[in-house]
Amino acid sequence: MIPHQRSQHFLDPLTLASALLVGLVFGIGILPAHAQTLDVLYNFPSPGGPTSPLVWDAHGNLYGTAGGGVYHFGSVFKLAPDGTESTLYSFHGGGDGNIPTGLILGSDGNFYGTTLAGGNPPYEGYGTVFKLTPEGTETVLYTFKGGADGNSPMAGVVRDAKGNLYGTTYYGGSEQCGSCGVVFKVAPDGTETVLHTFTGAPNDGAWSIAGLTLDSSGNLYGTTTYGGAHDWGTLFKVAPDSTETVLYSFSGGNDGKNPADTPILDSHGNLYGTTVPMLFPTSTYGTVYKLVPATSTLSTLHTFFNPSNGAYPYGPLALDKNGDLFGTTFVSGSCQTYHGTVFEITARGRFKTLQFFVRAVGDNPRQGVILDEQGNLYGTTSSDGADRSGTVFKLTP
Repeated sequence: MIPHQRSQHFLDPLTLASALLVGLVFGIGILPAHAQTLDVLYNFPSPGGPTSPLVWDAHGNLYGTAGGGVYHFGSVFKLAPDGTESTLYSFHGGGDGNIPTGLILGSDGNFYGTTLAGGNPPYEGYGTVFKLTPEGTETVLYTFKGGADGNSPMAGVVRDAKGNLYGTTYYGGSEQCGSCGVVFKVAPDGTETVLHTFTGAPNDGAWSIAGLTLDSSGNLYGTTTYGGAHDWGTLFKVAPDSTETVLYSFSGGNDGKNPADTPILDSHGNLYGTTVPMLFPTSTYGTVYKLVPATSTLSTLHTFFNPSNGAYPYGPLALDKNGDLFGTTFVSGSCQTYHGTVFEITARGRFKTLQFFVRAVGDNPRQGVILDEQGNLYGTTSSDGADRSGTVFKLTP
């Protein structure tokens, strides 16, 4: 069944990517910034803001993807602990891919990721899955054909112990649903297998902009932005035998709507993530949720009612050893003063705003944060900073 309001949310992937990375500008109320220790580690040159969450290596180097690059089709960068930045790879925009949308560091020491567009002829334009060595040699493992195999991956991949890669595409799959996307597997030899084709409301999800989380039993968890019983998105599970189960359908009420990013798992198998309303106007500005998969019980940990304290919690959450959650909101305060936040939700449920951003240190964090062993937070902003294209920051709570 084709979900309702199709004309409002059936977006061209390049348009959607631009909207997600650039965001919205509007006036909202002001709260004083909390005093925190915030260090800007790097200012992205123009054009060239970040396009995926950061990842670590064992030596404390940070890696990510950004726009710009030598050919202006995106790049993979490395940031050393002393702040020295180097470009590992610049995409040419053709067979090697165009607009990187995700990056992970594999246990083999190589990087793996996706591009939203590009690919090997004759299928150029539908996106790729790639491998990149630490020395900067890129190999396209798979080029999407744009049909049943998928089209336009908008998030990165996750890798299992055998070297298989798993991810989602925003488009492709079933024409009956209107090209609602797929869950895919790419083997080390480049063979792609579609594990699930989304069919849309009311029985399945549609259009995933998020990546996947893999548990120790080989189950995959993810979200779709639309579809489900109410057409406001789903949390789903794909078992090792490719059986897909919708764990939860968002209603658009107190539970939120339009889950926005890759869910994370705790040691008990509970899932945490965010929702961000995609259609406006709305009475709320997103939620943080917890789901117990065994019972499909969802609880809302926080609702963003007042944009002065943050709005639109894009980006995956981070979880520390104490059970505290950390995340980012894309905007906050007034468009003349504050542009996004870093927040914490303690294991006891207390919400705290850790940092309000101002233009000098970067605006509009879109990619979430990661933690080091000392509890410091690292992330990126998608705009402003010294060169107006975003920053890499370190926050000491």
